[in-house]
Amino acid sequence: MKQKGKKGREDLLEQLKSNLNIMGHKMSILIQGADGQIYLKEHLSSKGHQPYDDQTTIHIASGCKWIAMTVIMKLVELGLLSLDTKVIDIYPEFKSSNPNLLLKHLMTHTSGYVLADEWIFDLDISLQESVIGIAKGGKYPASKVSFQGGTKVGYSDIGMQIAGGMAEKVTGKSFHQLFNEFLAQPLGMQNAQFTAFDGEKGQNIAIADGFLVRMIDYGNFLRMLLNHGSFNGIQILKASTVEQMLQDYTDDLPVSVKVMKEVVGEVSDSYGFGIGSWVYDTNDKDEPVIFSSSGVHGFENWIDIENGYLCIFFLRADVEKEPQISDLSESMRPEILEFYLKESKQKNN
Repeated sequence: MKQKGKKGREDLLEQLKSNLNIMGHKMSILIQGADGQIYLKEHLSSKGHQPYDDQTTIHIASGCKWIAMTVIMKLVELGLLSLDTKVIDIYPEFKSSNPNLLLKHLMTHTSGYVLADEWIFDLDISLQESVIGIAKGGKYPASKVSFQGGTKVGYSDIGMQIAGGMAEKVTGKSFHQLFNEFLAQPLGMQNAQFTAFDGEKGQNIAIADGFLVRMIDYGNFLRMLLNHGSFNGIQILKASTVEQMLQDYTDDLPVSVKVMKEVVGEVSDSYGFGIGSWVYDTNDKDEPVIFSSSGVHGFENWIDIENGYLCIFFLRADVEKEPQISDLSESMRPEILEFYLKESKQKNN
């Protein structure tokens, strides 16, 4: 059994090494159990390229959606917001453009907004100015509403930008402060920080795109979710809050082909989204069990709540390589699960 496990490890690493050319010639992988046991952690690179190390932080783009929406779920848990909070109760400016919009629509890609626009890209405005601009325009036109909130599925950074603004408004704190208080400090996320769009420096925090983090710290966040909100003996979120997050909110909704075309090459008939995450797979009872928050530069990750493990492909590659990297991680998922189950069984014997 020992040799079999070793061979599985080598096979996984060989597959990754043979695909480094699509991953910017370097990547790191982490496979970890909910109990914190690390089954595989390697920093790989092509010849002539410096590998990442344990202290490396990279911009993970949409990988931060899960983290940002978790910050907001803490406010829901504290009673400062609810999933059914009306956006117009916080921002009356949305009354004419998207009056039925609820917080949960912003968090599950059912807001009606397109992917992104200048109100996200502008580095020099504040988050609050960004949200007001989305609602009613200003130096740029108001953000385009493709459908009314809650009626269709359409992947949108703009929706989450509004949610981040709501969090600031109801607390009187910056989103940076809220992240540090609710997640960064209790999870020990060293050097993790939200940024402006595409990892740039700027005032306008990109709630759904701008984030720098180390691999192990993102792993800590995923472990917290796997452990029903607990991390190293600290209850960061209530188990019921995590349960609310890890559901499929969109499988029965029609898809806005127009909006989804901006994100995926071929639009499917349905998409599963939890709060801040994609639903990657379901079990035999059609219950969602694998969740992810991947990034456009090839950052891949998932938690398997049925088998109790996490996996991270830690990298930042060219945007055009993302579909190939996504296909690679999906094709390797069964082998990674098999490797984890085999190795964890050996550890426990």
